[in-house]
Order: sequence, then structure tokens, then C-alpha cells
Amino acid sequence: MAHPSMSTPQPTPFSGEPPANDRDPVLPPSLGHLTLRYLRNAFVVALLASFMLHLSGFALSRIIPVRWGGGGGAPGAAQAEPVEMAVISLAELAQVENAAISLETPAVPDALPQITTELPAVGDSGPGDDSQGFGSDLGEVGPLAGGGDIGEGAGMGLGGSGGGGTSFFGVEAQGNRFAFIIDVSGSMAGLKLDLLKRELIRSVDGLLETSEFIVVQYSDPQNVLVVGEVKGWQTASPSAKRAMRAHVTLLESQGNTCPLPAFELLAATPPRPDVVYFLTDGDFSGDPDQITVDIIKLAKPWRAPVHTICLDTQASEQRMRRIARETRGTFTLLAGGSP
Repeated sequence: MAHPSMSTPQPTPFSGEPPANDRDPVLPPSLGHLTLRYLRNAFVVALLASFMLHLSGFALSRIIPVRWGGGGGAPGAAQAEPVEMAVISLAELAQVENAAISLETPAVPDALPQITTELPAVGDSGPGDDSQGFGSDLGEVGPLAGGGDIGEGAGMGLGGSGGGGTSFFGVEAQGNRFAFIIDVSGSMAGLKLDLLKRELIRSVDGLLETSEFIVVQYSDPQNVLVVGEVKGWQTASPSAKRAMRAHVTLLESQGNTCPLPAFELLAATPPRPDVVYFLTDGDFSGDPDQITVDIIKLAKPWRAPVHTICLDTQASEQRMRRIARETRGTFTLLAGGSP
């Protein structure tokens, strides 16, 4: 029989928390318990820190927009991506072309019309030149209005998706379908038009026979049409190249500089191009800024670079730069001497 003064200890009611020590609640917690408590607290802190970090990153991404080059944006908005640009003189280009022509056999028969006008040498305006000194000061490269970043420039091989390639006024590009939008306005008369004809024929002759091309001339709105017998895309076969050479030699200059209808015509002639060459020798007639915006809207769905070329002019430089920038093309200025 148990002694009346001695009673059996009663267990402490469970309070929801584990005892400080599994052996005795009065003793300090063991090392194992301390480790478990530390790990539990560290996990909670790490979880809260990760949540706050992700929440802060999400908030910052909503506040700070990420801008990619070639995007639309508001007119005149700053673009982070530089535009590839080259500045060369027409005399330098002519020397390169003359050297190449002397080493190559013509790809067309001699019976077809020939371009006999030659570019004058540097410092020589040549007899009968009606270009108002256009060829007399081409030994120097004119300054660039507005400055800007100069990339690797012409001859970079920038272009569309695979296939063959060609070059136009020194701007090389790769692709399967090449569109040439050329200025035949009145200011192109004389040496500039002759140079355009020769360069266009050389560029088309350089295409692979599996490539396709289209040439669209523009001046006044009523003088916008596809050059050649085929009013659309045509394969660059030897017969098509010969026919195009004959049509190009008959080009005449007249009217104002209205390029928008040419882009509208190209947009209405599927399939889309892989590469677009766009040349002008003056500023756009009408509302130049609105025309620039409209051209960009038409060209962007093609996802093709528009390589812009200013021929002996800086009047449309900023607009041509913007078209090149917005379409991931290049800008080239073929300039004369210093003003």
C-alpha cells in the first residue's frame, strides 16, 4: 500500500507546443531541438525573402518598359538600336564598278541597247554634263546632317531569309525575293539616271536564277508602275534579265518625288519581299513626315529590311534614316563635296 504522503506525479497537460526537452520540460532544449527550430525559422525567413524579391521584380518590370529596336512606337520616339549606315562617294563606287566590269563578261547579248554614258573621273565634269556640277566634286565625301551612329555600312550582307544575294549601290543583301523601288523624278535627269540604270542592271544580273525580283519606278502618283513586261514578281532567269535590261535602258525622268504609291503597289503584289532597296535623290513631295509614317506602316508587315539610299542629297536623310531604322535596314548616303 502506497504511503499517503507520496502521490504519483501527474502528466502536464499538452499545450500544443513540444516540450523544451524530450527528457524533462524543465531542462534547456537539446541541440537537436535547437537545430530544428533554427532550420524552421531560416526556412520561413528565406520563403518570405524570396516572395518579396519576386514581388519587387514584378513591380519593376511593370514600371520600366523594355524597348526593342525596330518597334513601332510613337513618331519621333528614341530608338535604342543604331542604324547601319555608310557614306561613300559616287566616284569611288564608279571606280569599283569599272574594275569589276573590266574583269567580267557581259551577261547579255550585244544587240540589246547599251548604256554608253560613263561616270566622269574625279574633278572632271565631262563634256555635255547637265547635272549642275554633280560629278565635279565627288572625290570628297560630304558631311552628314544630323550626325548619328555609323555602323559597318554597305557590304554587310544584311537581308532576308537565306537564298541568294546581290548588291545595289554597294549595299549587299541576302534573300530570295528582291524589290527595287527607284526614283525617276525630274531631278534624276542626266548623270544620276544613267548611274541608276547601270547599277540596277548590274544588281539584277547578279541574282541567282532561282531568285525573284520586282522593279517599281515612281515619280508623280500617276507615274508609278512595275518596270518590265511582267507586272509582278518574276524569276531571275537569263531571259528575264535580258528583258529587264532592255526596259531599264528606256527609263526616263519626269515629275515629282512621290514614293508612297510605289510602296502601296508593292504591298498589293504578293508574296512579300525578303529585301527592299529604296532610292531617292530628293525630299518627298506633299507631307514628308506623314509619308514616312505611311511607308513604315506598309513595310513593317513584310518583316523585310528596307535599305534606304540617298543619291547626292541630304534633304530626305532623316526620313530615310527612320525608315531604315524601323525596318532594321541600312542607310547609305552617296554624297558629293562639302557645301
